Amino acid sequence: MQRILVRFMRNPNTTKAYNYLRKRILAGEFPPGGFLSAQSLSKDIGVSRTPVREALRQLEYDELVTIVPKLGAVVKTLNQDQFQDLLGYREALEVHATGRAAQLRRPEEVEQLKAILGAMKDLVSGLLQSPQDSEILQKLAEQDIRFHRAIFAMARNDFIREKSERAHILQRMLTPTLIYRQMPTEEIMKSNATKVLEEHVAIYEGIRDGDAAKAQSGMSLHLGNFARKVSHQDRSLGDSFPSHSVEVIL
Repeated sequence: MQRILVRFMRNPNTTKAYNYLRKRILAGEFPPGGFLSAQSLSKDIGVSRTPVREALRQLEYDELVTIVPKLGAVVKTLNQDQFQDLLGYREALEVHATGRAAQLRRPEEVEQLKAILGAMKDLVSGLLQSPQDSEILQKLAEQDIRFHRAIFAMARNDFIREKSERAHILQRMLTPTLIYRQMPTEEIMKSNATKVLEEHVAIYEGIRDGDAAKAQSGMSLHLGNFARKVSHQDRSLGDSFPSHSVEVIL
């Protein structure tokens, strides 16, 4: 199956359609539960329907859409129980990867992780001064992704890296906007960003020191705190999440 999908992606029109769709799904422009029509999308993208269908099949493999026979594709959606299962799956993978990273780290990789953490500290300082600055928040989210990817690289396990990144992407796409519906933006930034930064510092220190147990404990606490926050905030919501996403620092 994967071999066939790779062959499809060699078609430049399929790649064009794939990049177009993936970018808009992750940006929330095509929200969870939204229907994707190959016919209308082909006009928007400027390619025939065949590359769009092939791109949708690749996105199904990426677990970002679900293809419904004879109807088309729907952007991935999960109910609350499934979302919690996804968080648990990601935690299990990343805790294991973090332990391996502490054992297999190289000096230059530790320095890279330290540099990413330094950039995160500077951005959090800026965010505390300007809590509603969306540009700073976006940059902080990008550094957060770099931090987790650096750990995957240290773990030297392509299977874990692929599965963890896929779970991370799906989680970011599906995290409900209403998770913070009762908290002002400024309060969210000041309470969340500082605490999350402290959690990243603990993970870094465990890896730096070659202490697998400490690093794993830090990652487990970090991801567990987010899972508990989601569970607490979403008890009053319905069975499924709202049809748009939000960028959350993890």
